[in-house]
Amino acid sequence: MLRIVGPGWMEKERYDLDGKSPEGVSDSQLIPMLHALVKDRFQIVSHRETREMPIVELRTAKEGAKMSAYDPAHPIVPAPNRGRGGAVIVGRSLRKC
Repeated sequence: MLRIVGPGWMEKERYDLDGKSPEGVSDSQLIPMLHALVKDRFQIVSHRETREMPIVELRTAKEGAKMSAYDPAHPIVPAPNRGRGGAVIVGRSLRKC
């Protein structure tokens, strides 16, 4: 799970970054390049850390699943996370229901 924590302005300010990487740059090289771009342009520094956190295990009840199938014509739009934690769970079935 990815959790982003930062100052309050991160909930209000939005930026679109549009860029083009040099020819032949691999996907594994793009993330460090993006970090350098953000640090240079916005003076934002980030770091990664691993933390142990509680998780939730979802299981199907004896009576079966009570969820309806996903309808691509009506996509789910998650509510914005206002620093209260939480996650959006997206999945797909590998078998027909």
